[in-house]
Amino acid sequence: MKKQFLGFIFFMFSGLLFAMPNKDISSQIENYIKERELGLASVAVAVFDGEETLYENYFGYADIDKNLAADKDTVYEWGSASKILVWVSVMQLWEEGKLDLEKDVREYLPDAFVKRLKFKKPVTMLQLMNHTAGFQECLYENSWAEEKDIKPLDETLLAFEPLQVYEPGEITAYSNWGNSLAAYVVECISGIDYADYVHKNILEPLGMNRTAVSGIHNDNSWAKNKREELKCYEINSEGRQDFGTRVAYVELYPAGAAISPLQDFLTFAKALANKNGQSPLFENPETYKTFYSATSYYADTEYVKNSHGLWAAYYGSILIGHAGNTYGCTANLLFDPYDSQGIVVMVNECGETAFAYGLPELVFGSAEVEDLAEADDVSPDIAGYYVSSRTFIKGPLAMSKYLYFMPIFHSEIKGEKNSFRLPGGGHVKYMGNSRYLMDDGNGMSVMMYLSYNSKGRPFLEMETQDYIRDPFFIPIALMIILMVVLAVVCVVVLVVKGVKRMLHSHAELVSASPEKRSRNKFGMTYIYPIIISLIVFLLVLSDHTRIIKPFAITSAILAGIVCLLNAANGVYLIRKKRWFGAITGFYCAFFIVFFQFCNFWSV
Repeated sequence: MKKQFLGFIFFMFSGLLFAMPNKDISSQIENYIKERELGLASVAVAVFDGEETLYENYFGYADIDKNLAADKDTVYEWGSASKILVWVSVMQLWEEGKLDLEKDVREYLPDAFVKRLKFKKPVTMLQLMNHTAGFQECLYENSWAEEKDIKPLDETLLAFEPLQVYEPGEITAYSNWGNSLAAYVVECISGIDYADYVHKNILEPLGMNRTAVSGIHNDNSWAKNKREELKCYEINSEGRQDFGTRVAYVELYPAGAAISPLQDFLTFAKALANKNGQSPLFENPETYKTFYSATSYYADTEYVKNSHGLWAAYYGSILIGHAGNTYGCTANLLFDPYDSQGIVVMVNECGETAFAYGLPELVFGSAEVEDLAEADDVSPDIAGYYVSSRTFIKGPLAMSKYLYFMPIFHSEIKGEKNSFRLPGGGHVKYMGNSRYLMDDGNGMSVMMYLSYNSKGRPFLEMETQDYIRDPFFIPIALMIILMVVLAVVCVVVLVVKGVKRMLHSHAELVSASPEKRSRNKFGMTYIYPIIISLIVFLLVLSDHTRIIKPFAITSAILAGIVCLLNAANGVYLIRKKRWFGAITGFYCAFFIVFFQFCNFWSV
């Protein structure tokens, strides 16, 4: 603990040394972007110190094909940076004495809400802010939804309520549903629509008259129309993919629907970072200090993870704020709460990191990768396969955790014990005191912390979610691969049988021996593993909520049919000593039971 505290003091001290952006930051930013212009669609960036804007500029194109340059009128999507608006609203109600952050949130909600809790421990607003309320991932149509799909917030929350799979306060698992539930608490306490509340209490007092926050952006027609001019892209070593306007209609809209030009985003950031508390956001300057204060840490250390919904980012100094991604844009808002300096970045690329994360590192410096403990403080072996806490632990989509995972490998440098590599060129570097710095190789560096759960299984705590090491990953992955292979074999068998049928007349088949006719009949059961495999994988890969429940029910019914048919087929083939077919049938039945029945009935 002493080592951990010394590490925390080092970070705080380094923050005082490196917090002020470099005076020549304009040339550094411009050189940085010029070096990466092949991967650039457009970037809007501003660096500020209190009320003063130290640097503001726009690079690239809002529409590459039309040569429409990005400028101060270009409207980007905030993505999850929209969540800060929810947390500011919550802190305003707390300041007014209308909301207790540590009280069970159900006391502020109608009786129909939050009914899928597994644990007796109450869910508090503070846990919603920390993303530790215990909810698994939520089914919502972010990538599929259209303007007509946006419903009232209460209706959407009831439709998408996820299972609670972790005890409150134990695991960090990022939750859009939890954030939107907090926004609905704001509605219930204030008595007005959430978007109306934000306009009245945040946007209008700050003069942010070019920002829309509603699910369909109809609360600001100028912003809605300008957003239609922005094209979105994905640019990598393989080339450029044009997604068109790709407007994100977020059904859980408080969690990610805000849009604005950079200047409104900057205005909001300056108001947040006001160390003197002299802004319209809060009446009492002390509220800022509470807002900035830490509410969750990495394990039992002094390393801050979250401050009332604002994530801690470890650069040359500790910054707090929130990044965001939609299917077309990336944004980041970060500031130092001790000196009111910060940066905002907006990009029209999905999942972009070189600018959204690389520019803050350029301005505020890199986290010091040096061992702050004893010279013999060598990293434990963390190589292995990790599944995210932000996934589906129970239910028909539980298999998806084996498709979306994070592998960590041993370093390729012989004798290097404190460095590990990631697929795609990234690496994980040991910093001492159980801390790691993960660099994705494309501008994003985040802190990780090695912890152990109650079963002694290691997991890596990260900013927004924990990654739990899964010792059974390899055998389960092999099971999935084998099922895919068997499905392919079944396709081949059916094709061969079809060709044979075409080559032989119906009369020949009818005149065939009973044994041969029976073999043909049972051979047709090969079609069922194909059907069920397709349904299983479509179920896992689909995030279209409108069809997910019918898929789950259909999948479960067909699973029962397939299990019976394959079991019967296996018994028959064993009697006929056709071992390969028998093993295939029993394996298909086992696979379906393992991945379908267990997952489905655990809901």
